[in-house]
Amino acid sequence: MLCLGLVVLAALAFPNAPTMDDWSYMTSPQTDNTKLISLLLPFDTYWRPFDGIIGYINGLNTRLFPLLNHIIIVTGHIVNCLLLYKVAILIGLRQRGTLSVMIFFMFSPGMLGTVLDIDSANQVYALLWGLVATLIYIKTVKEKYNQSFPLYSYILFSVAIFIGTLCKENAMAFIVVSPLLAYSIGLCSFRRSCRDIVLFLSIAVIYSAIRLSLPTDQVNINTEYIDGGIRQIVRNIGMFIVFSWLPWDFVSILHAPSRNIFLAALTILLSIPFIANIVRHIISNIRDRMTLGLLCCMVILAGIHLATIFTVMHTYSSLCIAALIIGMMMERIKKPVYAVIICCSFLLPATISDAHHAIKAYESGETGKQMARLTISQCGGEPENVYVIRVDDGYPKYSMFCTIPADAFGNGIAVRYMSDYRWPNIIECKEIRLDEKDRIDYMVSRAFAQQYQSVWIVEGENVKVINQPSKR
Repeated sequence: MLCLGLVVLAALAFPNAPTMDDWSYMTSPQTDNTKLISLLLPFDTYWRPFDGIIGYINGLNTRLFPLLNHIIIVTGHIVNCLLLYKVAILIGLRQRGTLSVMIFFMFSPGMLGTVLDIDSANQVYALLWGLVATLIYIKTVKEKYNQSFPLYSYILFSVAIFIGTLCKENAMAFIVVSPLLAYSIGLCSFRRSCRDIVLFLSIAVIYSAIRLSLPTDQVNINTEYIDGGIRQIVRNIGMFIVFSWLPWDFVSILHAPSRNIFLAALTILLSIPFIANIVRHIISNIRDRMTLGLLCCMVILAGIHLATIFTVMHTYSSLCIAALIIGMMMERIKKPVYAVIICCSFLLPATISDAHHAIKAYESGETGKQMARLTISQCGGEPENVYVIRVDDGYPKYSMFCTIPADAFGNGIAVRYMSDYRWPNIIECKEIRLDEKDRIDYMVSRAFAQQYQSVWIVEGENVKVINQPSKR
C-alpha cells in the first residue's frame, strides 16, 4: 500500500512547477550562500530553520528546485501514513480499521493542498514529529499505566515536539493532543492526562525562552490573519469541516472558470453512502469518549488557523484524526459487502478529485513558465533590475491549484527561475486595478527615471515588455 501510494502521489506531485508563495518562501533557492545563519534564525513571526536549510540546499544547485521539495514532501506524507498506521494499531483498531486509516489519509482530497504544494514541507514534518511524539506517549502510558511519566520518555517526547515545532509552530498542539488521545481510548485517567499536559507545557516555556533569546532581523505581522472577525471564523469552520470529510471535486465547485457541473455532481453522488455513514457514525457515537475525544483533537490541531485564516493546506494536521475516526467507523460495519461499498464511495470520488486538482496545479505551473518564456523572448538581454506592473483583472483563484496568472508568474520570479537564477537580481512589483490602466504610461516613465532597465506589464496570461530606451 505504501509503495503504491508513493508511486501515485509522486506522479501527481512531481510535474508541478512553482506558483504563488513557492517563488518567494524560504524553501525556494536562497542564492546568497552567505545567508545560512540568517536562514536558521527567526524571521518575521516564524522560526523554521528546516525550511531555511531546504532553501539553502536549493540555492547551492538551483536545478534541484522544485524536485527536491516534492521528494521531501511526498516522502514525508508516506512516512506519516506509516506512523498513523502504527497509532491506529496502538489504539486498538484491527486490520480493516488500520487499512481504512491509511487509505483515507493517503488519498483524501484534504491532503492535496499540502502534498501537491512546493513550500509545505513544514506542514508535513510538523505532523510527522507530532505523530512520533504521540507514539512515544501512548507506548509509555501503556507500559506505565497510571504511573508518573518517566524522565527518559519525557526527554524523547520533548525532543520530538521541539523538532516538530522548528518545522512549524502548530506541532506544539501535540502537547495537548497526545495525552487527550490516550485518555480518549482509555489508556489513562483524565487526571493523569491533565497532569501530563501541565508537565509538557514546560516544553513550550523552554522553546519560548530559546526563541526570545535569539536575534530577529524584523517582525512583520500580516494583518490578514487577524482582521477577519466573526465572518472569517465562520468561514474557516465551514472550510475545516468540508475539506476534512468530503471527497468532492472542489475545483469544479469553487473555481468558476474551471467549473464542471458533471464532475461536481458525479463526485457528490458517488460519495453519498460514505458521507451518510460518517454522519450516522458521529451522531450515534457523539457521547462515546473516544469519538468525542478525537473530535476535540481535530479542533485543537486545526487550532490557530480556525481563529485566523484557514486554507486547504491547513486541513493536513487534523486530517490524521479524521482518518482515525474513519478507521473506527469502518471497523464497526458488520457486513463486508457494505464495507466495500463505503470504501468505493470514498475512493472513486477521491480519485476523480485528486486527479483534477493535480491537473489544474500542473496547468497553473505551466502558465507561469510560459509567461516567463514570453517575457524572456521580449527582453533582448538580461536586465538586472525590472519593474513589474500587475493589472488586477478580477480573475478568481482556488488555492494553489487554480492560481491567478500573475501569481503563477511569481510577479516575475519565474523569469529568474527560467534563467537559472542569473537575472534579474531586483524585481519591484506594483499592482493596479483594471480601471487604472491609464496610469501605465506614467508608471513606465517613472520606472525608467528610477533607473529600472525593463518594465514588464502583466495582464492575464499576457506579458508586455518595455525596455529602457538606449541612451545616445
